[in-house]
Amino acid sequence: MKAIGLRTEFLKNPVGMDILHPRLFWNCEGGKKQTGYRIVATTEDKTVWDSGKVMSERMRAEYPAELVSRQRVEWKVQLWDEKEEAGDWSEEASFEMRLLTAEQEEFAKKRLIRALENYDWRLGTGFLSTPFILYVLADIDIEYAYRLLENEKLPGWLCMPKMGANTVWENWEGPHARAVASLNHYSKGAVCEWIFSQMCGVSVAGENRFLIAPKPGGNLTHARTEYASVYGKVSCGWNRTQDGCKYRVSVPVNCTAEIVLSDGRKQTVGAGDYQF
Repeated sequence: MKAIGLRTEFLKNPVGMDILHPRLFWNCEGGKKQTGYRIVATTEDKTVWDSGKVMSERMRAEYPAELVSRQRVEWKVQLWDEKEEAGDWSEEASFEMRLLTAEQEEFAKKRLIRALENYDWRLGTGFLSTPFILYVLADIDIEYAYRLLENEKLPGWLCMPKMGANTVWENWEGPHARAVASLNHYSKGAVCEWIFSQMCGVSVAGENRFLIAPKPGGNLTHARTEYASVYGKVSCGWNRTQDGCKYRVSVPVNCTAEIVLSDGRKQTVGAGDYQF
């Protein structure tokens, strides 16, 4: 038995992590069932965390050790099968912490907001930065992310549907540009990931497990996403009312979901349709 598909916060070997205790995920090779695991993490060949043998079928763990800026951590997993026999160690995975100190980070956040205000909250990031800008802004204040998303001026996401788009264009002017580029582009189109994972809060948290953590905001009155996952359809939607936000969640068969609502409510549920 061997662990495969190692991920940190659902990412493969991420850099610039800004989570003090990131979650580590893996799968079992061949779809086998584990009964226990052991995780060993190192930095510059020095062991910084050894979980020891943990008897659990859960294929995830939270990294508990203290992390510092610019630190690179390598980690690997060993599994035990139903006969309680230890398998081979997995290949190593890694993650690296953010590059800025706390003081530098605070300065960078203020400078980013000032730059957006000077640019009238239009989208001015490049090819590599555009998929991450809403996450960065939401980390500062979710309303900043919605303010950028809802801006209808060019350049901006909503200027495209105002010009008749039903996809996300590579060029802001789309078919009206002098040189027509892709009319269904993944760089600017990465905004859809934020809408799924943050606005409506749908993300995969492991095998047969989901995290549903919607974050309503801005001037939107309602939103809903539906994801046809390998486990079945999972969806989340919210609607603003005079009595506050109402939520509808659907979890597929043989799955569980951790529900985390913006008002602080938390609940773990099984398959079914729910209203909150």
